[in-house]
Amino acid sequence: MPSPEPPDDDLVARAQERDPHAWAEIYERFSSQLFSFFLNQTRKRELAEDLTASVFFEALRSASSFEGNVAALRAWLFRIGRNNMIDHFRSERRAVMQDISTTDPEALARAEGSHAQDPEEEAVASAEKAQVLAAIDKLAPDQREVMLLRLAGGLTSAEVAEVLGKTVGAVKQLQHRAVAALTKALR
Repeated sequence: MPSPEPPDDDLVARAQERDPHAWAEIYERFSSQLFSFFLNQTRKRELAEDLTASVFFEALRSASSFEGNVAALRAWLFRIGRNNMIDHFRSERRAVMQDISTTDPEALARAEGSHAQDPEEEAVASAEKAQVLAAIDKLAPDQREVMLLRLAGGLTSAEVAEVLGKTVGAVKQLQHRAVAALTKALR
């Protein structure tokens, strides 16, 4: 008979002590939600995988400074992930600006057309999903982020509020507006 799962408080305490078994369980619980959030934000599988890994690397390094329960741990992981993704986009934007100024326009055009889509990405690009993603892309940035954290990340309104540094009321208002805009766009 399998041993019962340790209580969540024990899991957090063991994680703070960098127990590898505790971190394996935390990874199992939250990695797919983080990956889904990153994939929906970036639309790049490898980048989503890298960002997901970076969350756990950074969380493990800072584990002893974490305080709270498992729900707070989940929000903390998403906050780390969101910050890492923002940092990635900022550094990517700086690199592109530097690289484009020194790159031949014809070479840049050839590179754009050379990326083959893998079968999984083609499946994701089905007509219905593409329509929903296009509608989500047209949302205001703060509405889009709330929706992706709620849907792809699976976070509660309170957890989204903690990740974004907003009130629960503000998150619910953004979500309500986003749902209204999506409903209108998908009609």
